[in-house]
Amino acid sequence: MLARAVLIAMLSLAASFTCYSQEEPPAPEMPSVVAPPRAEKAPVPKGAVGGTVYCADTNNPARLAHISLLPIAKEGGRSYRGESDLEGRFRIGNLPEGKYYISAELLGYINPLTQLLDLGRRAKSDEERKVLEARVTTVYVSSSQVASVALRLERGAEIDGTVLYDDGSPAVGVHLILRPNTRSPEGADETSPTVEYMEYADQTTDDRGRYRVLGVAPGEYKVSVELSTATGEHEQNMFAAMVQSSQLGNLAVYAGDTLRASKAKTIKIGSETRADADITIPLSKLHTIRGRVVVKSTGEAPPSGIVRLLYADTREVARVAMAVDGEFEIGYVGDDSYILQASSSAEPLPKVDVDDDNGDTSFVVGSGVVTQIGDKAATERAGEIGVLVHGDVSGLVVETPDPAAPKAASTETSEVPPAPDAEPGGGSNTPPVTLPVPPQ
Repeated sequence: MLARAVLIAMLSLAASFTCYSQEEPPAPEMPSVVAPPRAEKAPVPKGAVGGTVYCADTNNPARLAHISLLPIAKEGGRSYRGESDLEGRFRIGNLPEGKYYISAELLGYINPLTQLLDLGRRAKSDEERKVLEARVTTVYVSSSQVASVALRLERGAEIDGTVLYDDGSPAVGVHLILRPNTRSPEGADETSPTVEYMEYADQTTDDRGRYRVLGVAPGEYKVSVELSTATGEHEQNMFAAMVQSSQLGNLAVYAGDTLRASKAKTIKIGSETRADADITIPLSKLHTIRGRVVVKSTGEAPPSGIVRLLYADTREVARVAMAVDGEFEIGYVGDDSYILQASSSAEPLPKVDVDDDNGDTSFVVGSGVVTQIGDKAATERAGEIGVLVHGDVSGLVVETPDPAAPKAASTETSEVPPAPDAEPGGGSNTPPVTLPVPPQ
């Protein structure tokens, strides 16, 4: 009986709890949050440019010419490209409103826009800029309209030559550089190359060492070839080898058979063809300099260092090399008086990683010797010695001040970009460096 009474009591309690739960009012529904309507951005009207391109010397259409539009107001703004058809006609659309430089490129003809852009990379006078700006066609693009323009191309001059080694064999596939014969305000030769070549034009010698530079504007120029000084050994530090394969380490030989830009033959040209820009590379008369970089206070080799070879009279940069474990080697040096200038770093050379699967190369950028390559202030902390070269030289020791304490290690990894336009042998300031991938 007691068990039955307990069971009845529990059932009654459960029933009352159920009833209480059912009588509890439901929770109020929360209103849903509705995002405000998004204002639609009105499309910006775009304009277009159309017209024709003719060759001034034949009055025929400039067929399949490359057309370039560059905004005037925006420094480093996006450029727009197009191509003329077989009747010399072109049309480039979807252009923001504004004023543009417009030019056409055709092999053998002058592109004044490339000359104007080249002024941004070298010393210039206001008068020179005004003259070139007057030669470049401009066009204003209005929204929802097609601006009409006619372009006429002037045929340029031609510079021809042959590049040989001093044993008579042709220098095949070497890189040609054409530079305007200008000087900076300090009096040192400029090193930026002119942009007379179009992106689709050949820039190297052929199988017989011959070359043709087409579409050259009237003026005075210097022609040179560049050759890598990297050795055939690939077990050395890869970063040092990459410097030897870059414009900093390249051997430059100028028309007039000289290694110095300041002594190069000047080629003055109007509208004619000059076929006397031959170059002989004097391999049999070049030498090697070997030595060691040490920290003056300790006599020990720094973790890394950079060595610049300067011509003693003008302090032009002849070559740049890296010191690995204090040791450096500079090959293909001509007879002359030089200054060896070295600076050291408390950090080792960057580590270079090569992905064998896809051929990608990257290196970890440090704050040490890498940043000194293009650092003018670093030369003020450098040690120097003089050297007279009439043959191979070895056993040289360059003492440097104590390097700055290393900064926190950088984990930033940078891809190696293509080789730059800057070139040693033409000025006292070494430009920032980008390095090519050496052969594996």
